[in-house]
Order: sequence, then C-alpha cells, then structure tokens
Amino acid sequence: MLHDLPSEAPEQRAEQVLRVAYTVWNAVVLADVLKDHSHLEKARSRTADQPEIALLMELNPKVKAFRRKILTDSEVRRVTHAIKKAMGEPFITAMAQYRLSIADGVRFMAVSARLVEAREARGLTLKALAMQLGAPQYRVAEIERGNTKRLDASVLARYIDRMGLRVWFSRWESANRGLAKRLGVARAERPTT
Repeated sequence: MLHDLPSEAPEQRAEQVLRVAYTVWNAVVLADVLKDHSHLEKARSRTADQPEIALLMELNPKVKAFRRKILTDSEVRRVTHAIKKAMGEPFITAMAQYRLSIADGVRFMAVSARLVEAREARGLTLKALAMQLGAPQYRVAEIERGNTKRLDASVLARYIDRMGLRVWFSRWESANRGLAKRLGVARAERPTT
C-alpha cells in the first residue's frame, strides 16, 4: 500500500505516507475506543495485500491493555522497531522529515490512553472536558491522539489533575524523564503554585 503511492513531489509523498500510517493506526484506536470495528474492517480490506501492516491490525484485542502500560525502554525499542518494520522506509523518511518521533509516540500512548479512559469513565465528552479545563477542544484532542509535537504542557497538566492521575503520571514521568522534559511536563519544568 505504501509502495503504491505516487511519488510526484517528496513532500506530497511524505504527507500521503503519514496519512496512510495514521489511518491504519487510527483504525486500530477507533475500533478500540469507539467499539466500532467498521474502521478496522476498512483498514483491513485496504491492507490485505500488506501482511506486515495487517499484523498491526490483528493486535487490536491486546491494544487497550498494552496502550495503558508504562513501557520499559526495551519495550519502547521493540515496539518502535516493529512499527518501522511494518510501515517501511517511506514512513520512516516522512517521520524524520516532519521531525516526529515514533518512540515518543510509543512512550506517550500510555498517557493518552489513561486520560481517554478516565474522561470516558466520567461520562465527559471532549467538548465538555475542554470547557472544564478552559482550553480549546483541539488542544485536548491533540493530547488524546498522542500528538507530542503539538502538545500544550499546561493543558496536559490540568487534564491530568482533573482526572486524578497525578500519582500515576509521576510514575510515567519517572520512567520517561527525557520525554517529560522535552514536553515541558517534568517536575522541574512545572511551575510551582
């Protein structure tokens, strides 16, 4: 699928590759979060001839528990390697071009998953939570999607506190000091009030 994309201009190809990759990953996430497997079925049919991508699709039953876990460095390396292998060189090139870190996304997925789970358990919509946090809805959505490139540290901190996940987040932060510092959410980075 990725290899069949036209290669007119490198930046267009990179955008297309990212779109395909995110479509596949989002299909897995949507199936899990929304309990709607139609997205997963569409992605499966589009990737039927790509066994390495199809493998990602088959991880769905285990995805929820795995996404919640604070991963060890070894697990992050293994998952990052598997994603790179499954998505191929065009994906890796596009990620590098846009300065996106697969490893950062893998590390942050536990934060996103826990926050989404906590919000849903409270019966809050994304819009309602954004209003409670005094933040634009797109900022909360970026956190839930695990977009570390566009993350607003102050919104993340308020979201974590609102969901009562500060103790859990401290454990995540301890295991992910480098990323926490780059995101501006490390204890030393947060202003004290």
